[in-house]
Amino acid sequence: MKTISIAVSQWPSLAFAVPYHVAMEKGYFEDEGINIEEVIAGSGGGTTVRSVLAGDLAFGEVATSALVESQDAGSTLVAVGGGSQQVGEVVWVAPQNSSLESIEDLAGKNVGYTNPGSVTESALAIALDRAGVDASTLEQRATGGVSEGLTAMEGGAVDATIHSDPLYAAQDDKYKLLWRSTDYITNYQQTIIVTSPTLVEEDPELVTSFLTARARALEFMETNPEESAKIWSEKGEVPLDAAQQTMKSLLEVEQWNVGFNPDGLATAQEGMRAAGLLEGNEAIDWSTYINQDFLPEGIERVELP
Repeated sequence: MKTISIAVSQWPSLAFAVPYHVAMEKGYFEDEGINIEEVIAGSGGGTTVRSVLAGDLAFGEVATSALVESQDAGSTLVAVGGGSQQVGEVVWVAPQNSSLESIEDLAGKNVGYTNPGSVTESALAIALDRAGVDASTLEQRATGGVSEGLTAMEGGAVDATIHSDPLYAAQDDKYKLLWRSTDYITNYQQTIIVTSPTLVEEDPELVTSFLTARARALEFMETNPEESAKIWSEKGEVPLDAAQQTMKSLLEVEQWNVGFNPDGLATAQEGMRAAGLLEGNEAIDWSTYINQDFLPEGIERVELP
């Protein structure tokens, strides 16, 4: 049995955490000879990247943009699996008494996203572009996390901001839904599972075993959504009805994956360009970041965009 620690974005309550909750609860990691000693609540960015490179964590699930930025800065992380291939949990809200009704009403308004370079910044930029809204007609502000953005909105600093299921599903009577990211974005490789080149070289079997356990969890979630939502509710301290509602909606849009989504990678690149993280027509050579050799049997190896 190999004992490891991992980092998962927004552990333990948000959607990124669900496959790991299920895999641990059903014993899939143990079946693969893995003991998860600790799960760190990652932010999806630089802290996780540094911890994986230092060997403090065996695996981390990070924002795709964070992987690209880290390697551009000289790191040598290896992306070995997909995490979330949609942004189905990301919604945009306004106060219930707001005059705003949709994304088209944002001209002249202040809109919050989480942090510069984040998926939420990119998702906002893509949605504005695809909805035909001129981004120059509104002000976009980084507010920090979801709760910080809601606090800023309640204080009048922004007119609309990001929210995230299942937290939104548990508070949908408190805020007005303006749009869901999936109204405008059908594929987005939001997160990627990374490890260090040292682990890839010294223990490739561990990489495949880890991804196999996660793949088994996704299969269970597909066929047992009610039980999976219950596990999520108990382990993530999420209201059961919100977990059930969110599980249903995220399975419908195929939120989670183990392999990679070429269309999702292309949209991630579009989002990074829209958010100013890529210059002009600069294109990402995904083969320099992604290694599909460790994907479990039955998971398709795709042609990278």
